[in-house]
Amino acid sequence: MGAIIGASYAQTMDSHNVEAKIKQLLQSPIFQQSQSSMPQHSGPGSFLEHIAEQLCRPRNDDNDPMQAIAQMDEGMTAALSELLSQDDIRECRIPFAAVASDLLSGEEVVLSQGPIVAAVLASSALPGVLSPVAIGDYLLVDGAATSAVPVRAAKKLAARSKVVAVDVSSQLSPHPDTDNIVQIIMRSSAITGKYYHEVLIREADVLVQPHVKLFSWSEFSNVEDFIAEGEQAAMKQLARIKKAVRIFHF
Repeated sequence: MGAIIGASYAQTMDSHNVEAKIKQLLQSPIFQQSQSSMPQHSGPGSFLEHIAEQLCRPRNDDNDPMQAIAQMDEGMTAALSELLSQDDIRECRIPFAAVASDLLSGEEVVLSQGPIVAAVLASSALPGVLSPVAIGDYLLVDGAATSAVPVRAAKKLAARSKVVAVDVSSQLSPHPDTDNIVQIIMRSSAITGKYYHEVLIREADVLVQPHVKLFSWSEFSNVEDFIAEGEQAAMKQLARIKKAVRIFHF
């Protein structure tokens, strides 16, 4: 979602316009159709826990994960094409880059040129929900695999700037299912990711953390609540954000 919101704002520089377009998209037939094929995830938890949940579900003709992923790919591409202008990233009104993870090298990839829809799709390609995206020599998935909050990428792109990071990651489920070996393996990986994530966010100059960790990542119906939580969290850090901006300009 960071890449989607970031790209929308970078193209328009109008937060009210971005909010209106997102709400309109959530009510559109394109989104409603794609959501019907989305694997459902109950309660809070990391993406890895979500994948484990899907792997442990019984399979039948009506529950084909590959068919669901193909439907999600189509819906996501159509949704992004509605939301974003079909421009090159370099044509954005303010500098923008999308961060993804390369399945081949295991490295973080920063996409700062090329078609913006493809870059945002790659940065949003949640494993188990959307297919990897091939760009150049890379096979890309969601940037969360390497850095859910890409603080280091931001510092490299704008070395003289202060980094204001927004962390909306889910917390680990307090009641994990440990009766299945797949769940145990995925839970262990999620714990590793949690500790690496905490190291990364400490490198931000200002950290904004909306109170959304108890919500599932797929609760799109709560968009109004999430926006309100984001506004409150930003207001709490507003003095530090203004100070960081003043330091940059001087």
